[in-house]
Amino acid sequence: MALKIPNEADAGNEKQSRFDRWDFEIGNLVDGVISGCAVTAQGTPNNTVAVASGTVQIGNAKVTVGSGNVTITAADVTNDRFDFIVVNNAGVKSATAGIAAVNPVFPDPPANSVVLAAVFVPANESPVIVVAGDIVDKRSFLRLQEHGHTGAGDGGQLRVSKSYIFEYPTTDLALDDFIPQNSIRVPIAGKHGAIVLGTAYARCEVIGSGTNTILIETSTTLTGARTTRGTINLGVAREADTGAMAFTVSDGMYLWVRCSAVGATAPQKVTVQIDAEESVY
Repeated sequence: MALKIPNEADAGNEKQSRFDRWDFEIGNLVDGVISGCAVTAQGTPNNTVAVASGTVQIGNAKVTVGSGNVTITAADVTNDRFDFIVVNNAGVKSATAGIAAVNPVFPDPPANSVVLAAVFVPANESPVIVVAGDIVDKRSFLRLQEHGHTGAGDGGQLRVSKSYIFEYPTTDLALDDFIPQNSIRVPIAGKHGAIVLGTAYARCEVIGSGTNTILIETSTTLTGARTTRGTINLGVAREADTGAMAFTVSDGMYLWVRCSAVGATAPQKVTVQIDAEESVY
């Protein structure tokens, strides 16, 4: 389920079926729910609601939400009200109480928070007992589409595709790094999502002869030992690839492309493209 406005016949109270401006604003915010975070009544209803674990996105940051209960405060003696169940950018769950009125409206949610549900609190209910019919789902699931990858709204992970391009600096391929004595470095911790190397492709304008081999390597320091993650046997073709490497790089890791073997005639104008996928962080 997701952001819902029930029909009057399906609502616990007809006031829950009325449109509120926050029904529209919640659905148009850039922040929202990535997965989970459903709000339900307790098995034995009381004055709390249960919030399931999940993940939300607030201000371009993914926030992990732990499961737990949120307490609804005492009802107004005379009038009904609506409360929002929210989670903030620290993963803290809470209830934002609305103003009791003859025709109550939703409260303004706190800054840096995501709305999960609206709870109807009927007048003069003492003690407050929240049942399933009092809760309306107000989760707005995020759906990101970029570079052909779509994050599923409920339970999926937001991902983007990217490519690293290495071009050999001279016309003829030779035994050397594609960026002489240098590499591309993965950002430090907290500055990127999980990056998984996919397939690397080598292409040349003029084919060579014999054995022409290109290695995809990583290292943890600029001058440290390197580990081969993929091998391209270009041979006498214009294009070849590593196949899926499926390697997850570490924070601050160095990414190298190196020619380890050249045949009698070197391929010319060689470029290597390393495809990768990064989860949004």
